[in-house]
Amino acid sequence: MASSSSASYTHNFKIDLDKSLIPLLIGRGGKNLFIKVIKASIDEFKELDDGNKDIKEIIASVKEGKIEIKQNIKIKYNDAIGTYGSWNDVESLGNANITFHEIVKHKLVEAAKSVNDYNSTKKEKSSVKKYRQNFNFRMHLENCSIGQFIGNGGEIINDFKKKISEELDVEKVFIKIDKYDSKNDFQYRVIGSQITAEDIVFGVTFFGGDRSDIHKVEKMLINFVNENYEELEYESDNEKEEDEDEDGDGDEEEDLSIDSVDKDDSETDFTPEELETIKRVKRHQPWTK
Repeated sequence: MASSSSASYTHNFKIDLDKSLIPLLIGRGGKNLFIKVIKASIDEFKELDDGNKDIKEIIASVKEGKIEIKQNIKIKYNDAIGTYGSWNDVESLGNANITFHEIVKHKLVEAAKSVNDYNSTKKEKSSVKKYRQNFNFRMHLENCSIGQFIGNGGEIINDFKKKISEELDVEKVFIKIDKYDSKNDFQYRVIGSQITAEDIVFGVTFFGGDRSDIHKVEKMLINFVNENYEELEYESDNEKEEDEDEDGDGDEEEDLSIDSVDKDDSETDFTPEELETIKRVKRHQPWTK
């Protein structure tokens, strides 16, 4: 429908769109409406190959920038009509207004359909209830620094969280890395064949997916650790003592050789069994039958 006002017409065109979805069609600051309807209509108008000579000249002038199309479209709602678009003629287009407005109507229909499709998909996704998944993994890593899995500003761990989110199609991924504490009573999977009190525990939590994802997360975690784990070099107390002894600064080691036992006890009348006992005590060896 169209109404006349000083030789300029106001066009009202009904579109299939719920009132609540009008903001999605318009977009922030009218960006969606401008790109998908106004700009799209102008671009298509420039490419028209109309048989009418006058319209061809107008299209050519628009292409050359001699005629500028300034179009303002308002999306309104009326209880009796529903949602509709409203706009005025572009005076500089003259007789080409009819052609241009048909394009505008077509673009409005396309834009409304795009919004409706988006809303339907969003409803389908939201109707599927998502559950939180919690997976804990225990790994034995010699001389490990947790910081090497975090990175500067969390760069390394954030990249890993993003990878889990994308590959498993899950949301709100959270990863906690901590030293193993025997006081914790949560369940965990052991990765590797060796466990000690100094192990590292990786806790991975996210929304979505299912329990079977634990196998995928485990494989991804192993690759993540292999890429970022580097054993730190610490010098143990025993190694320090050995170095001191080699330099001659440490205490002399007790001679626990069989010869020394024999020399110490050479002047006594011990039986062979008693001598063996003395040897074991001096060597701090456990008794075995």
